[in-house]
Amino acid sequence: MIHQLFTDKIEYVWTAATMDKQVNTNRDKVLERMRLLIGAGKYLQAQKIRDIFKAQKERMGAILDQLDTDMQTHVREKVDPVTGTKTSYTAWTKQDLLTEWNTYMDTKWSDATAKYAKVLNKYVNDLDDKHCQSRNKKSAADQKFCDRLRKLQTEYASAKVFTKPW
Repeated sequence: MIHQLFTDKIEYVWTAATMDKQVNTNRDKVLERMRLLIGAGKYLQAQKIRDIFKAQKERMGAILDQLDTDMQTHVREKVDPVTGTKTSYTAWTKQDLLTEWNTYMDTKWSDATAKYAKVLNKYVNDLDDKHCQSRNKKSAADQKFCDRLRKLQTEYASAKVFTKPW
């Protein structure tokens, strides 16, 4: 049993090479993964999850802003116990960390939503081109697959646009 766990090839990571190969060899697996991605998108657009994201972002921003502000008044002096030499360190200079944090989070959100759309567009189109558009005569299994793909395409097209929760 344990030997089997280590010898079976289990693919958890969705690399481009793996997905490109599976478009040809395991189309149902790719379709399943695209359905999971649509589900993740729905999850991220749920109001309760959006509220959690917003609260976390605002809480972290407030903490960074408070640290940025409070450290300005924190001048430090150190006395060497052996020589008695006193060393003074200047206080923190405000870095406007709240603005930096907000920019960082906006960029991360934009990057994530762009990657989401890129992956869905690529692999839904690849599946369509390879298995539904190019064949004149389709078997019952092919027709069923193409119907499931069309349903996914409709669901993706009607999905809410990813707007930032904050």
